[in-house]
Amino acid sequence: MACLLCTDVALSQIYRLPNPAERAGDFFGVSVDIEGHRAAVGASGADGCGADSGATYVYESDSTTGHWNHVATLVPDDCTPGDFFGRSLDMSGDRIVVAAFRPAHLANRPNAAYLFERDSLTGAWIQRARFTEVPEREEGAYAAAVAIDGDNVLVTSSGDAINEQYHGTGYLYRPSPNAPDTWRLTQRIVPATSPSLGVFGSSAVIRNDVMVVGASTYLAARPGSVYFLGLDESTGRWKFQQRFGGLDDFFLPLDVNGRRAIVGERRAGSDESGRATLFERDAEGAWIRSGVLYPARDFEYGAFGSNVALGDDRALVVGFDEQLRFEFNIDRVVYVFEKTGPSAWRQRHIVDVGDVAFGSDLAVDGSLALIGQAADSKPGAAYIVQLH
Repeated sequence: MACLLCTDVALSQIYRLPNPAERAGDFFGVSVDIEGHRAAVGASGADGCGADSGATYVYESDSTTGHWNHVATLVPDDCTPGDFFGRSLDMSGDRIVVAAFRPAHLANRPNAAYLFERDSLTGAWIQRARFTEVPEREEGAYAAAVAIDGDNVLVTSSGDAINEQYHGTGYLYRPSPNAPDTWRLTQRIVPATSPSLGVFGSSAVIRNDVMVVGASTYLAARPGSVYFLGLDESTGRWKFQQRFGGLDDFFLPLDVNGRRAIVGERRAGSDESGRATLFERDAEGAWIRSGVLYPARDFEYGAFGSNVALGDDRALVVGFDEQLRFEFNIDRVVYVFEKTGPSAWRQRHIVDVGDVAFGSDLAVDGSLALIGQAADSKPGAAYIVQLH
């Protein structure tokens, strides 16, 4: 355990997770998630079974010592060099879904998403399912984003990011009623709107009865959209509820917690200093824009909103910051906001380790945050941070 530089409030405690890959370009920390005493870290450049095959590492905290221990390494049964397994991941209870993703122009075999489940008797992590694209469909690269909540697994495709001729697709998978270990496709989700409003599938999250999917235009001159979907309890199917436009980011990072959602907009503003937009579900169930987060001091091309995470009463936003009073961006930091009223948020402190790769992904659960630091020129890192 050590101290991490945090400004504005106090020093926070940090635990740097052991990196089993430990080589330059392993991209350890490119994807992360934390839930209770368990954490997962993706390393899409790790040599799990060959160059850039990728791996995902599972950690658990020791209730006696508080230390986080590496307990499992996940690689797919059909592990193949160049698959970049671990590019994105999500965790729900004893299940983890992991994407093996390459852009369509680099893929020489289909992308895939893999579902792993922890055996309650042995503690071993077992691959339960492999999901892959439907052949000969125009919907872009499969496994652009993955999300899981309970028995729902969502995998998106990226759509036509170049010409905006077609949307991506959201694939929803659930266990078969008669064979719980067999997962089946139950719904294909595609909006009826024009892809010019944003190509559906760039990012996704699913929590309880809320699904949010990003739709980027991938253009600097035109912002994109996010779609909110709700679960129809009577049919078990997801239905489009609302679309919000004017959201300015290449990938539209997003998160959901209860009745609130957050979307990062790193390109927002005339100087592209960035922002994070908050949404809230009202008493009638409709989603509304409820606020905007900015850093206490912004910077031109500061990319505030590069990544986001939303907790019960905290919001974490990645952006650039000055260092040693220089007026240019040389590292990335995590801004920590605290909810202080029904619609009021206050920046509490900044988490800074002095590295431009810091904040490659992040997650928050209660007072614990997990922050990745993935780079191509050195081994990656992932930090457990105790927030105050």
